[in-house]
Amino acid sequence: MFTAAAASAATPDEPGAGGALVLPPERGRRVLGVCAVAVALAVALLLLETVLILGAAVFSKSPAVGFAEIVAAPGAAGYAALPVAAGVLTLLVSLVPAWRQPELRIDEVGLTTVRGRRAGTVPWADVEATGFTRSGGVLVLVLRAHAALPGGRELDRSRPVPYYALGVAVRGGPRRERQRRIRAAIEHFAPGRHAEGPVRVS
Repeated sequence: MFTAAAASAATPDEPGAGGALVLPPERGRRVLGVCAVAVALAVALLLLETVLILGAAVFSKSPAVGFAEIVAAPGAAGYAALPVAAGVLTLLVSLVPAWRQPELRIDEVGLTTVRGRRAGTVPWADVEATGFTRSGGVLVLVLRAHAALPGGRELDRSRPVPYYALGVAVRGGPRRERQRRIRAAIEHFAPGRHAEGPVRVS
């Protein structure tokens, strides 16, 4: 187990002899990614509402209600209510996890996540294999039977466990670079244990 100070110590970008790979939390990028997703969702809902209302106006059979009246009926508040509510809900649900993203350390002991002064290590002896999900956004550990999950519960069989999220991929470059560095570190400290293809989480 590492302290936060030890996990935050300066280390080389690539794992070397006796070195470790440390990936900082990148909280700012993740928060910006969540905000971009919330805005995109709000815009998409607003466009969908507009298309539905325009369609209703075009296909309206009532002679007493004209095209302009149907389009104007919801008003600005009516158009904005659902997109704004969806955007705010997305921010409320996603901002805290994005801000609390841990630091990741990979070294000869195993894989360690650090949140503030709390650190938890999965030793290599408990790791049967590693890999990424199909989207490449989550590092998955295939833990051996009888390995302990966070919280102390012991596994009765080998199973894949999501371990470290690489964040919202607003830009693919930073995520691919993190994937490359994680893969290189795992191959350095546990050769042959990283899967080439995606790992499914049951």
